[in-house]
Amino acid sequence: MGSQQMIGGHEAGLFQTKRSDFWWIEPLLTGLGFLSFIIYTTWAMFQGNYYWWSADSEGFGGYLSPFYSPLLFIEESVAGSAPLLHAWFGS
Repeated sequence: MGSQQMIGGHEAGLFQTKRSDFWWIEPLLTGLGFLSFIIYTTWAMFQGNYYWWSADSEGFGGYLSPFYSPLLFIEESVAGSAPLLHAWFGS
C-alpha cells in the first residue's frame, strides 16, 4: 500500500495526458462547425426575410422556415409574408 499506481494513463494535474497525438483536432472542428451554424441561424432568424415561400402555380401550398415556426403574429404589410391564417394570434 505504500506505492500508488496511476490508472487510465493520466498525468498528475489538470489538462495533462500521456497522449502524444492531436486527438483534440476533430472535436475542435466539430465545435467550430456547430458554432458557425449557431451564428448563421441567429443571423438568419433576426434578419426577418425569406421565412415564407409559396409557389401556388406549381401546386405547392407554402413552406415556413423552421427558424420562424410557429408564427405567432404576422405583419401583413411585409412583401411575401405568410397568410394570416397561419398566425396563432393574428396580425
